[in-house]
Amino acid sequence: MSQFSSSIIPSLLFFLLFFVAFSLIELIIIFVLNRLGKRYWEFVIDKLIRLKVHHGRAIELLAAAGILIVLGIVYFATPFFEILGAATPTMKILIICLLAVMLLIYITTTRKVTRMVLEKKVHRYIYFILSIIFFVFIVIMADQSFNSYQNYINTQFVDPTIKNIQFELDEREEKRLLTLFREDYLEGRCEQVDYSEKEEAGLTHFVYITTDIEFATMKTLEQSMGAPTIGYECTDGINSFILTDEGKWYWVIAE
Repeated sequence: MSQFSSSIIPSLLFFLLFFVAFSLIELIIIFVLNRLGKRYWEFVIDKLIRLKVHHGRAIELLAAAGILIVLGIVYFATPFFEILGAATPTMKILIICLLAVMLLIYITTTRKVTRMVLEKKVHRYIYFILSIIFFVFIVIMADQSFNSYQNYINTQFVDPTIKNIQFELDEREEKRLLTLFREDYLEGRCEQVDYSEKEEAGLTHFVYITTDIEFATMKTLEQSMGAPTIGYECTDGINSFILTDEGKWYWVIAE
């Protein structure tokens, strides 16, 4: 990952959105189930108890089969378990929080809604089947969207900030070197060179810095044509500046 990954705050903000979305979905699920339970209470009393009495074993097998089918779909048709295996610390925090909110919402919103043991079992079964489906969906969406979110944050915020910092550092370094080399030139520590006569591999670039008219040795300050190959070279062993006869300073960059 890029510089973005070094800061956990953008990551937490991203996963917080998915946490809030999942919490809202869970609240909607529990609200709908509670409303249905109240509205169809007579159906639960009449039909469900009869089915339990006459076909109790079949209902249990059907319920277990439903769970197995859901888990099978998750395992074979989704990358959910691969995501779990490669989960980052932030993703692990999200997964734990989603599971916690799933249990918390169920415990705090259904204690007084259901009145019979059988109704509680059906209510809990439907809630957790739906919750698992949305849980898997949210985790997959969060994992797949994270790279796009990283790229967006890097492009819009991180990279421009780094470039601004780098630009400010370059400006400070430029001013420092210019002050140093001005002193070196005045004290005679800069040597006269002709870069056209130097036999060096690669290319040499000359980046214009500024003009010191007081350092000009020519009678006229005419604009030089082409690269400023002749002048006084000032160096600190790493960086080199050249001062031309027109008093122009260039940063010498060799590749």
